[in-house]
Amino acid sequence: PAGLPPIVLASSSPFRRQVLSHAGVKLAGTVAPAIDERAIRRDTPEELVRALAAAKADAAAAKAADALGRERCEQLAAQGALLVACDQVVVCGAAGGREVLEKPLDEAEARAMIGRYEREPPSTVGSVAVQRLGADD
Repeated sequence: PAGLPPIVLASSSPFRRQVLSHAGVKLAGTVAPAIDERAIRRDTPEELVRALAAAKADAAAAKAADALGRERCEQLAAQGALLVACDQVVVCGAAGGREVLEKPLDEAEARAMIGRYEREPPSTVGSVAVQRLGADD
């Protein structure tokens, strides 16, 4: 959309790129954050996705110059580019006992999760972290 600053996506997900493309957002670049998502824990799904999105944004910001090229990164930063990171988790269970379902490690775990959905319909919780590319804070 017109008037947006350049957008750099902090993700290696083809799906996230596709969602933004369908929304009319032309990406100036992508940076894979490559964090250990299982190392980040929080008390609620909402807190977890906020922490994961923020960690992805911070990791991508640290890698941006290498991933995009230092000169390109500086040009984008001068144009007010935004670094956008996202996270989403699947949650099962009632409000009092909601459980975050991690990405399955194998096919058996994936099948068990899908089987659980019949008994406990899943929902999702998402978060987006946005920061200026090249910002120190």
